Amino acid sequence: MAKANLEGGDEVQDSWKGKYEYENSDGYIVLSKKKLLFVADSDILHKNTRLLLQIPYKKIAKIECKDHNKLEFTDVYGIKQYIKTEYSSEVENHIKQAIEQTRPEPMLTITT
Repeated sequence: MAKANLEGGDEVQDSWKGKYEYENSDGYIVLSKKKLLFVADSDILHKNTRLLLQIPYKKIAKIECKDHNKLEFTDVYGIKQYIKTEYSSEVENHIKQAIEQTRPEPMLTITT
């Protein structure tokens, strides 16, 4: 499911079990080269999944651990999303690294 929502040149880098609080859904936090996704398990028996969240790294303004197992994501519009996972600090570190890698290099200013 996550791969179907990736554009050319993007690929899945890592994933962790988690719970997306807005939908109260269990599933997977998926990190690609360009974005964060949350894919929910809709039906375990038939392996159906639903894409519940998809945020390009360039749209994430802030990420922090609120509790030892809860991540808060704030996008550039101020909208907050919450995901619980027992791997919160590991996920936070990976996302922060991904954000840094996708940010453009600062422009060089030349003064005379």
